[in-house]
Amino acid sequence: MDKKEYKYLAPPKFPSVNFELSIIVPERSLYQDMANLVRKVDRRIIKVDYLSVFFLENQPQMKSLSISMEFQSPEKTLDSQEVKELQDRVIEKLADSGYPLR
Repeated sequence: MDKKEYKYLAPPKFPSVNFELSIIVPERSLYQDMANLVRKVDRRIIKVDYLSVFFLENQPQMKSLSISMEFQSPEKTLDSQEVKELQDRVIEKLADSGYPLR
């Protein structure tokens, strides 16, 4: 019988911060594409999750996609200015890629 190797991950020393947003995307857009864009913004974005999607009656072929993110630094607790900077960078990256806030 093969033995599985398990790697121990110590619990984080510093708290994380959650952030949610909704963006307008073309109907055929995939969540994974948005998640990949967000992850590339900063290494302190440790998690990106799908929340919900709904189709917009007033904008045919568009939908609203809601995602959540978790920010965390391995070196220290993020202060409010750092969190705001990360939020702004995520929003800017999405907007520059054609996905504005809802």
